[in-house]
Amino acid sequence: MNYKAIVFDGFINPISWKNLNAYFKRQYENAKKEENYSVDEFFSGCIEIVNDVDSIFWRLLMGKKTELLKEGLKDEFHLAKKEDLTLDFAAEPYFDNKYKGNFYYNQLKYIETTIEDVKLSLQPKNDDVPSKIEPLDFNLNQTDVVHFFALLVEAGVIKEPRDETHKTRGGFYGKIAQYFTAKGKKINYKSAKTTITNKKNKALFSYSESYYKLLKDLQGTIDKELNSKS
Repeated sequence: MNYKAIVFDGFINPISWKNLNAYFKRQYENAKKEENYSVDEFFSGCIEIVNDVDSIFWRLLMGKKTELLKEGLKDEFHLAKKEDLTLDFAAEPYFDNKYKGNFYYNQLKYIETTIEDVKLSLQPKNDDVPSKIEPLDFNLNQTDVVHFFALLVEAGVIKEPRDETHKTRGGFYGKIAQYFTAKGKKINYKSAKTTITNKKNKALFSYSESYYKLLKDLQGTIDKELNSKS
């Protein structure tokens, strides 16, 4: 299975790119029909290609950081990130001279998110299967835990599933409730969703003093870490 062609033919073709979700579903159905591929097998192969290209962006970033360090640009060195880089298809042997033009990291992440969403939509629904994993306990109340995860999403640290995934118990807030507890207490995923809904309505929303303390503690820890590296 030529996963590289599957992933990047979908990007190069403007019609497929505009309908990427349908494109990956169609590619999977073809693989299933012709070679009896499973959902996990097919989409794992696609993700391997995404990871390969992510490694290329990482190599480009390290090269850029090395240049900035040589030039004594410490601030730029710390601020440099993969999202600011441009990958030239023709300059990368990985693509075998099959593609031309530029490719950006946010496009790669969009492909990755689409692959994961399509895979999830094709898998059997097993929302009611209990987890055997012992949840990790936050030293925060439930509301503060939810705001903390929202902060991570806003910072781009973790990815928030699309709207259709939120509607299930296995969605974003369902996973928070399944894998974490708040001061030893279970997290109610419906209440977690309500917390974020209220956040969008400023008339109903305000942070607690404990959450402000969390932010200040995080800021102090981050500042200390950054100062130790400068």
